[in-house]
Amino acid sequence: MLSFCIQAALIAVAAALTTAGLVPEDRNGGGQELGNIRIVTALPPLAFHFGMQIATSRILGFNELPANVLTSTYADLVGDPKLFSFHWNPKRDRRIASVFLVLTGAISSAWMMKRGLNIYGQMWIGAGLKFLTAAGVWLFMDKDGGDTELGRRPNGEPMKKTSA
Repeated sequence: MLSFCIQAALIAVAAALTTAGLVPEDRNGGGQELGNIRIVTALPPLAFHFGMQIATSRILGFNELPANVLTSTYADLVGDPKLFSFHWNPKRDRRIASVFLVLTGAISSAWMMKRGLNIYGQMWIGAGLKFLTAAGVWLFMDKDGGDTELGRRPNGEPMKKTSA
C-alpha cells in the first residue's frame, strides 16, 4: 500500500507543479511552448511514478502488463494464436482489458479537455484515483497472506510476506 501512496503523492507533486504555473500550458496547441525548458518540470515525478507502477505490478505477479507502454501488450495480443478463442486465459484477458481501459482513459481525457477541464484538473483526478487505489489495496488486500483471491499471485502462489 505504501507504494500506491507514494505513487499518488508523486502524481500530486506533478499536478501541483502544473497548477502553480511552473509547467507552461499551450492552450492553442500550436507548439509555441516547445522551446521552453520548463515544459519538462512535471516529468521527473511522473517518471518515478511509472517506474514504481511497473515494479509494483511485477511484485504482484502481473508481468504481462507493462503499465506505461502498450506496444509490448499489442505485440503479445497480435502474436497470440488463440486471441479469438472463447477459452478463459487470464493473461490474455488482462492484456485486452488494459488496452480497452487505456483507450477509455484517453477518450475520457480528450472529452474533458474539450469540455474545458485543463491538464491541471486531469492530473488532480489522476492523483485522486491513485489514492483511491491505495485505499482499496489497504481495505481489500489480504493482510496475513491467507487464502483470498487478492492475497495470491495470478499463478495461484501466495504472495511473499514482508517483514515490517
